[in-house]
Amino acid sequence: MLRQIIEFFQTSRPPVEAEETIEMFAFMEAADESKRRGGQPVRLSEVMEKARR
Repeated sequence: MLRQIIEFFQTSRPPVEAEETIEMFAFMEAADESKRRGGQPVRLSEVMEKARR
């Protein structure tokens, strides 16, 4: 992982695509929203739509 971090700082190219990073954050947000709703399912598409607004 450290090698990838160094390469990122040297080249400015991220080790993962932006879309993958966004999906990871959406997944974590959906899990948090589900917890706030008492365990109800939350669709990733719902979270992504909310983020776009």
